[in-house]
Amino acid sequence: MIGLLRLVIEGLDQVQTLTGPEKKELALAAVAALFDAVAANCLPLAAWPMWVVIRPALRSLVLALASGAIESMLPLVRMPK
Repeated sequence: MIGLLRLVIEGLDQVQTLTGPEKKELALAAVAALFDAVAANCLPLAAWPMWVVIRPALRSLVLALASGAIESMLPLVRMPK
């Protein structure tokens, strides 16, 4: 997830037509798409009944963590090389 965030932040940082909140929204959408594509496939079949219950809370937690990671990674991405 961190690698995806760094790539998305670096790419979106080059786009001049979007505002900061729009860029962050797109980065969070990428994280949500990754979570939706990968998370369910990592579970054994026996865990599916519990997954239905905890998925929304876990997805919200992952997106909250990603939001904080985006804010903390911005200075790293914008550092002069």
